[in-house]
Amino acid sequence: SMDRLARNLDDLRRLVQSEPTVPNNLIGLAYWAEIAGDLEQASELLKRAPEVSFPKPLPRLRLAYIDAVHGDVQSKLGRLSVARQYYQAALKEEPTFAQARAGLADVARYEGKDDVAEPLLRDLVASEWPNADYQVKLAALREARGDAAEAKQLRRAAEQYFDWSVESGFDGYLRPLALLKLAKGDYAAAAEYAERDLALRPNSESRAIYRNIYDQAAAAGSALGRNALDEYRTAASTVVAVPVQQP
Repeated sequence: SMDRLARNLDDLRRLVQSEPTVPNNLIGLAYWAEIAGDLEQASELLKRAPEVSFPKPLPRLRLAYIDAVHGDVQSKLGRLSVARQYYQAALKEEPTFAQARAGLADVARYEGKDDVAEPLLRDLVASEWPNADYQVKLAALREARGDAAEAKQLRRAAEQYFDWSVESGFDGYLRPLALLKLAKGDYAAAAEYAERDLALRPNSESRAIYRNIYDQAAAAGSALGRNALDEYRTAASTVVAVPVQQP
């Protein structure tokens, strides 16, 4: 909810102010800044994380994570060449880091290089678990290349995993599950999952997804009636101030 988002941001700001030399505090605040829709702030916090004083260097896996998340932020901002550099830096730290490999596949797709993206995604589907996120990405690529049968098979497998995960209490898959239900034309289920995601992460992306579901349902003659956007407001206006670095 909005209250939960604000509480997390406030708690992490206080942590960063009281313990400015702990990189994980900066990383955590960057995560919530991204959820709040402040990508520039998330980027700035991630830049600072590896540079702060700390009793010992960050492990390579953590550095790879920072670079990969930074790549995700830059990719969302449309800075594809910068995003690629961060993903490649992450892979120098950890050559098999899945988040960076998936990021490079996304950049390749944005650039219209599906021949580059496809082997990356197939390798992720084959080598990583859970792989449902990569199945969805590969399904979109295969559908764009005219293979509707494989796309349907991949989406079905991903949907089964997302269904199981959400029913088990993991809310992180509400958004992709809503999108898969939308692709099937199950507007009521798509709206239900999108609204739950909107309540947990009320940002511009969750609002856009819900609005798309609502509009598509109306266009298909299956109007939803109640519009959850009237009740949930975006967190994009949330200000995430960079804490002053203490000496």
